Amino acid sequence: MHHYRISAELAQTIVDSAKEVIGYDINLIDSDGVIIASTASERIGTFHQAGRYASGQEHPVEVRDTEPWQGSRQGINYPIVVDGYRFGAIGISGDPEVCRSSGFLLTKITEVLIREQLQTHARQSLDEIRSAAARLLLFGEAPGLEFSSLQPALEQLEVSLHEPLFVILLECTGWSGSSGAFDPPLPELLRSSESRLYAYLFPNRYAVIAGQSRYPAVVRLLEDLGREGSAVRAGIGDCRSWREAQLSYRHAHTALSYAAARGLTCQAYGSMRLDMLLHQLPDSVKRDFTELRLGALTEEDRTMLRSYYRHNLSLKETAKALFLHKNTLQYRLDKITAKTGLDPREYRQSIELYVGLLLDKTSPDQEPGAG
Repeated sequence: MHHYRISAELAQTIVDSAKEVIGYDINLIDSDGVIIASTASERIGTFHQAGRYASGQEHPVEVRDTEPWQGSRQGINYPIVVDGYRFGAIGISGDPEVCRSSGFLLTKITEVLIREQLQTHARQSLDEIRSAAARLLLFGEAPGLEFSSLQPALEQLEVSLHEPLFVILLECTGWSGSSGAFDPPLPELLRSSESRLYAYLFPNRYAVIAGQSRYPAVVRLLEDLGREGSAVRAGIGDCRSWREAQLSYRHAHTALSYAAARGLTCQAYGSMRLDMLLHQLPDSVKRDFTELRLGALTEEDRTMLRSYYRHNLSLKETAKALFLHKNTLQYRLDKITAKTGLDPREYRQSIELYVGLLLDKTSPDQEPGAG
């Protein structure tokens, strides 16, 4: 049977709590026989022979004045065994005949407090492993965890490696500095994704790793949360192998950045459009390209071009939408060609004007070709 050590803080909590209930001085002795906590503070750090002996026994050890146990006073010492693990011994100081009736209560108080602490540590330990494993997959490094230990960690978390993964990056738009700002979206996302791998990313984001089979459910949930006015936005990466988790994370980051720029609550990288791809260009490049292609055009010219693209380059439909005669529209398109050197009716040149409109900071958020 293994021996485990109790922290000094927990040990003192146990003896103080026990004395409040039982009324006698209480000592907690580790498996080496050292008193690590006591309601008689002068005894802390001293040797307790009877306690050391009791820590390895199955039954309590009683000490009377006539018995020569080094460092031990009259009383009863009970072995501390919780879930099969030994934690030392706990003793009551006093006449054994009087103290004996309090033994059951004493051991129960000790057991409850130790088990509570063990469960807390287990949860904390599992959360640390969860966060470290997620960070190792997403960033290639994590405190306290190496790649050689990754598979055992994933097995401990009961994470299946049998299907591809995708990454969800969740950002709180109304960040108050509290993790509670992610409630209820984060718990709902963890339930929907059935994820066991996630990590908090300072200051206002969570990265969640989920299996490919949960992709449709996650997209539906995040879109629903957006319609309900949730204070979070999300970027969803594409499905990748476990070795490519970092790539899915980068794609989720790109999707989230695009969602923030467009005022969206959810964007999936897999539904990326041309303007999402262009969004990744440096602002200086966007600005220069727009100026080169559209700099000579008036806002009226740009509005007409947007309508032209919105109606799939149809002269008839565009003229109808703008209340223009078809020949008038042709004339205005000729003027745009003269100003830019690009003909909107010629396929390759038209693309350059279209991209310029997508990059135009003065244009509406709606894509030029959107209906």
